[in-house]
Amino acid sequence: MPKFSQDDCRRIMDDPTKVRNVVVMGAMGHGKSVTMDNLGAKEGYLAPEKIGDVLFTLYRQDEKDRKTNFKANVCHIATEVEYFERTSEGEDDKFKWKIGSEAKKDKMLFAVVDTPGHVEYSPEYAAATRMCDGAVCVVDVTSGISVGVEYQLLDALKERVKPTLFVSFVDKEILVLEKESEDIYQDLIKVVQNMNVALSVGDKLGLRGFTVSPEDGSVVFGSAYYGWAFSIDYFANMYAKKMKIEPAKMKERVWGDQFYNAAKKTWTKVEVDGSKRGF
Repeated sequence: MPKFSQDDCRRIMDDPTKVRNVVVMGAMGHGKSVTMDNLGAKEGYLAPEKIGDVLFTLYRQDEKDRKTNFKANVCHIATEVEYFERTSEGEDDKFKWKIGSEAKKDKMLFAVVDTPGHVEYSPEYAAATRMCDGAVCVVDVTSGISVGVEYQLLDALKERVKPTLFVSFVDKEILVLEKESEDIYQDLIKVVQNMNVALSVGDKLGLRGFTVSPEDGSVVFGSAYYGWAFSIDYFANMYAKKMKIEPAKMKERVWGDQFYNAAKKTWTKVEVDGSKRGF
């Protein structure tokens, strides 16, 4: 049973600023419904050990049989969230998001829409974007941004829906493909770059700040099936304590061309002997 009641939802709905409609988008087979299972397990819709098997947002019997969406299915989640306020600064090419330093907690209500990934059912996704004010784009790191996802992103931009990015299947890179850390990083950054190329259409629509970046918290990496994910803030805060530097400075080190030499305890912007990428 869900960990919240109808009364909880009613109280939250009295304050519209605490209500969000979010569409989960992505290509077929990239893990949208499994991502929904993680959210459902957190709030009591299913047991954690059933993540990836139940696919509880597949409501129709034919969807359950084929384990894929044919319709845009809505799930309501009332949960306590921790967030940082974000403000914009700069204009045009110098535009960027500035993240607040103090975390805030609040109870919020999410209407999350799990959408079909197959292009044949794209009208379901297009209709869902008109009802939503945010989006989570789930991408398989081993497959990358497909043409279908590019069309989905275009629909989102037309409706002024800002997407965030969840790069999933990182576990496959580690356990199945057995890639080195540098190769994994290159695959991750390729997905982020291709996502921003697709979102660059927003410039023609007069939109600013619609790109994604690990630095501003709009990109998360992880594994939907195994139920774990991280942002660069998580590791920045962890290593900042260990190295006794400011978390904001550490965050600049864990993404991009930043290399650390453990023997000399120095950072460089190019890879030299004895150094490894901060990520």
